[in-house]
Amino acid sequence: MIAGLLLVVIALATCGGGNNAVDEIPGPRTSEEIVDCLKSAAEKTNFTISESTADLHPLARNTTDRAVAAELKGSDAMIVIEATEQDADKTREAFRDSKFIEGVGTIEQYEAIVVAYSDIPDPKQRDALFECVGSGTKP
Repeated sequence: MIAGLLLVVIALATCGGGNNAVDEIPGPRTSEEIVDCLKSAAEKTNFTISESTADLHPLARNTTDRAVAAELKGSDAMIVIEATEQDADKTREAFRDSKFIEGVGTIEQYEAIVVAYSDIPDPKQRDALFECVGSGTKP
C-alpha cells in the first residue's frame, strides 16, 4: 500500500502534477536568454540588435531590467524587458504617449516585455522577434 502511494507521488512529481505557468510559456524567459535569442534571430533574419544606450529610445533607458534596440527592414523596434508586468504596463503606456510610434507604429506586450515598433516591420523579422519574446499567442 505504501509502495503504491509512493509511486503515485513520484509519478506526479516527475510529470509536473501541478499547473506550472512557466512550463506553459515557450522560449527563453530570463532577460539574458531573451537578448541572446534576439541576437541569434538577428543573424538569421538579417536585422541588427544593439544594447548601446545611444541606440535606445529614452523610454527604453528607464527599464527595470534590460532593453535592446532593433533595426528591422521598414521599422525600428525597442524591446524593453521589465522586472514585472506592472512595470511593462507603465512602459507600454509611455510608448503609446510618445512620438516613437506616431503614425503606423505599434506596441505589443508579452507579460513583462514591451516591443514598440516605429513603423510596420518586415513580417519575417517580426516573427523572429516574437519567437524570442512572445508568450504563446500573437497580439
